[in-house]
Amino acid sequence: MDATDSEILEGKTLTVEVGGKSYVWREPVRRELRRMLRGLLHIDHMRAGKDENDPELLLDLVDAILDFFYAHNRAMAADQKHLDNCAEDEIADAFQEVAAFLQAPLLEMQKRAAAKMRTQKAASTKS
Repeated sequence: MDATDSEILEGKTLTVEVGGKSYVWREPVRRELRRMLRGLLHIDHMRAGKDENDPELLLDLVDAILDFFYAHNRAMAADQKHLDNCAEDEIADAFQEVAAFLQAPLLEMQKRAAAKMRTQKAASTKS
């Protein structure tokens, strides 16, 4: 693991507010992060090819988001009764924040890999 990877894993946090309560998300270790990213992909796949205003889709998405929260955040799981009664737009907004937070390390790795490829390509064309 290089220095940049270890910096990414040094306990960055995100605080989201839902229903007047704050919940802290901590950046997980890589294995857990991959599991969480699969959950994000599942939620994203639910939207594939569907009208964003489809009421059934919206209901399913909110429930899937809440299930994701409960599976990956102990404080949210403990507050399930409260969160189950929160406004859908609050849940969706919190999810957008959490999704961006969880995807950040992956995006950083992709940027580093792309830069490395460019460097290698430039070096190989000079030979």
